[in-house]
Amino acid sequence: MASGLYGEVFYRMAKGTLAIDGLNVKMMLLNTSASFNAAHIWASQISGYEISCTNYGRGYGGAGRKAMTLSTTKAANGRSAIVHLPANITWASLGGTVNTTVGAAAIFVEGTSDANSLLVGFFDIDNTTTIGTDFTLVITDSPGGNITLGNS
Repeated sequence: MASGLYGEVFYRMAKGTLAIDGLNVKMMLLNTSASFNAAHIWASQISGYEISCTNYGRGYGGAGRKAMTLSTTKAANGRSAIVHLPANITWASLGGTVNTTVGAAAIFVEGTSDANSLLVGFFDIDNTTTIGTDFTLVITDSPGGNITLGNS
């Protein structure tokens, strides 16, 4: 699998039809069959790959979809870019009775349904089988930030 950013959400921000402030940004976990497709726009186009296991409420409004906190938004030094550094996200006691393998995570801006929830990014992660323990995505600060909008 490969990681990537979906262009539609950034196009709407640039056009001024989607404001960055106040967005309800969330992350969902996906199984190993999911793959990045730059042509996707809506969460409904990938929600069929959302994991199914104990302690993960999948689907629109499901508790498995975690709100993301953008811990830092800053201008990138010497570049025309904005860098977002999300905080780590933990799913408590994921799996156990019913397990699955997590292969990716997707960030999206939640709308009123999956059909109008804009995809932001798809992130390939090491395949990890759930076993009933906490599952944490550790988001480390890289020199250019984790999600950078602008020139690299």
